[in-house]
Amino acid sequence: MVTKQATGLYGGRTADERRAERRRRLLEAGLEVMASSGWAATTVREICKTAGLNTRYFYECFDGLDELLVAVFDWIIEDSIATAGSAMAAAEKDSRSQVHAGVVGAVTALTADPRRARVIATEAMGSQRLTRRRMRLTHYMALMLGAARAEFDPDADPNYTAVQAEALAAGVAGTVLAWLDGRLRLEREELAEYTAQFVDQAMFTPSPVRNSVEH
Repeated sequence: MVTKQATGLYGGRTADERRAERRRRLLEAGLEVMASSGWAATTVREICKTAGLNTRYFYECFDGLDELLVAVFDWIIEDSIATAGSAMAAAEKDSRSQVHAGVVGAVTALTADPRRARVIATEAMGSQRLTRRRMRLTHYMALMLGAARAEFDPDADPNYTAVQAEALAAGVAGTVLAWLDGRLRLEREELAEYTAQFVDQAMFTPSPVRNSVEH
């Protein structure tokens, strides 16, 4: 039963506003613990300790640990997509400029906070639900790249285009991981630009495998 006291103002904020603030703190704590300790070591107690909240507030916002981790993952993805979308909106409207801006925006968003990139690139592998989400995201990226490729070179073999798009989408994630591990000694801006240039050269060069269907 919801009481008047539970929905009244406290510290100038409503109950819903306070609940949203606690949820945000739990998401941020989940990101921190997940990135620093790894999925296997992530616990509700550690997240609540990091957030500075009582355990009961955790279950006010989430049914369990897995739901929180999915929410953290979705939060990262949504923010990265929004950043990439803003970059694409500001770019020229041809497919080449759109792909370049989108890749730069996505890589920049992920590497702005290395914890986010690590969760996406590595910690997702520890959870089947997160792995499936990551695979759907990669597939979505591949579909976008494939569509741009098909527009640029419509006579390319569609199977080759699909393989190329999937490989590039996965390769972007791998490149970010290599940077996180210190194998690529680049500034963030260089990483984003070089990755976009690589995708650009691969996507917008005529395919060596042509469509066998006669026109």
